Amino acid sequence: MVRDQSTTGTKRLSRILPSNRKGVISLLISLTGLLALFIGLIFYGFLPETQNTAITTMVLGILLILIGMFISYKDILGFIIQKKGRYSINSSIMVFAFILIGVLIYVLAARNSIRIDTTATRQYSLASQTTEILQNLQNPITATAFFVPNDSTSASYRISTENLLNEFKHRSSENAKFTYKYIDPDLEPTLAKNLRVTEYPSIVFQGQNSDGVDLSYTLTAPLFEERDISTAIMIASGIQQKKIYIISGHGERDSTIMDINDRLGFGLARDGMRNDNYAVQTLSIAQYEIIPDDAAALVIPGPTIDLSDIEANLIHQYLKGGGRLLLSVDPGTPNSYNKLINKWGITMIDGTIIDLGSSLANQPKTPLIQQEQFVTVDPINVITDPLSQVYFPGTIAFDQVLPADEMPDYIRAKPIVGTTMLSCLQFNEEINTCNQDQFTILAPSMAVEALKPINEESDANATRQAKIVLFGDTDFISNYHFYNFNNSDLYLNSLNWLTEDVSLASVRAKALTYRRLVVTDREIQLIRGLSWFALPALMTILAFMTWWRRR
Repeated sequence: MVRDQSTTGTKRLSRILPSNRKGVISLLISLTGLLALFIGLIFYGFLPETQNTAITTMVLGILLILIGMFISYKDILGFIIQKKGRYSINSSIMVFAFILIGVLIYVLAARNSIRIDTTATRQYSLASQTTEILQNLQNPITATAFFVPNDSTSASYRISTENLLNEFKHRSSENAKFTYKYIDPDLEPTLAKNLRVTEYPSIVFQGQNSDGVDLSYTLTAPLFEERDISTAIMIASGIQQKKIYIISGHGERDSTIMDINDRLGFGLARDGMRNDNYAVQTLSIAQYEIIPDDAAALVIPGPTIDLSDIEANLIHQYLKGGGRLLLSVDPGTPNSYNKLINKWGITMIDGTIIDLGSSLANQPKTPLIQQEQFVTVDPINVITDPLSQVYFPGTIAFDQVLPADEMPDYIRAKPIVGTTMLSCLQFNEEINTCNQDQFTILAPSMAVEALKPINEESDANATRQAKIVLFGDTDFISNYHFYNFNNSDLYLNSLNWLTEDVSLASVRAKALTYRRLVVTDREIQLIRGLSWFALPALMTILAFMTWWRRR
């Protein structure tokens, strides 16, 4: 005998539905309450601006459910007394207990969080030097970020910057000295005006020094990396600035030119030094015949005129007293600079480097230094560890004045970078190749640490050793090339090493591996809806179907 499936389904449905008017009214009210509760949850989760309405809707839904249960409380009580009712209550209690345990775990985890950065480049971790800066803050620092919500430029920086600021706040949680907030300048133009913000996106850091004097510092895009924020915090907290003097009067590069397309301007490099919390000034040694005692380092960018004997002697005596010098030269640099560094164990080699193994855009006279060509031994690793690529558009080479086994132990000279084995020195500007018998590895940059010059007595008043960084090219730090590849990082890292601001050299921009799922706002809402409601609803339907089959 074949039974009519529709008749069987109708009978099963009739056993579920109430048989009297009061039961039908109770069911309708309860279902309406469930629907209101569901709608309220959706509005609460997806439309934050309607939270008050959503809460009202959810409260109304709960009241309707309670009213429906009150109307049919006898039927509900009778169902509870039955075996199936007790089984349903036990199941409900288990579900509630599971949800409660999950909530408790979430609360405990939120209050006792452990953050683990699993990204390949550790892009969400702060350097230990940054953490130390945050933990040693004496006065509160507030960062006010001005981002225009619908501006494409602001949007490109918003997520990464907010992640970084949040990490700064988290790392300063022990003393709660660092906080931040986001402001829409279109909604609060007065605040932007008071803080002298004229371009967006910008971040204003406000704090006080040890004397209670208010300080502020503003960052503008694209200077939103960890290094930039660390420097801004140091400035806003009144940490003393070290002074860098750029030597002038010998045809050096012009540090007042800021045009990014200028191939001789040195303004962007000077600006980079200032962003590293250095006080940068120009100095004419010939005019004052003195090097100030507060000079943390001297910078000589691409001189074309000889030093006078007086100037050369002043710089030499400054180095003997533990001074620091960053000298960048070019092919054809006057010989007085070579004589200056000869006393410290280094000499310039005539000719221009040609590198057939690695060059920029097939220009052999522009060696491209790859990551494996950086020297990463102590102490040069402070300069080179964070770097991947730099290039030198026309560079000379350096070498020690004596063979390695004859160099005195009070002078340590090391290459910072090296060319490939397919390199040579060429004296003819029209020739861009090498003979096989000319191939050798060359050093377009070197670093020197020395207690005293060769064949001279040390300065009895010196409290530290001298340090010198040499570059055989100045074009790579001109405005036109400064922000290409890691050119700026190599230069600024070298300056940080000279001044012993290794915290700044270590806080470098990390290489970001782009693995983010890019979705629109609507797609985000769809994914959230599917995960929050669609999947649970599907599981509920499957559970109901299973119960229906087994009843």
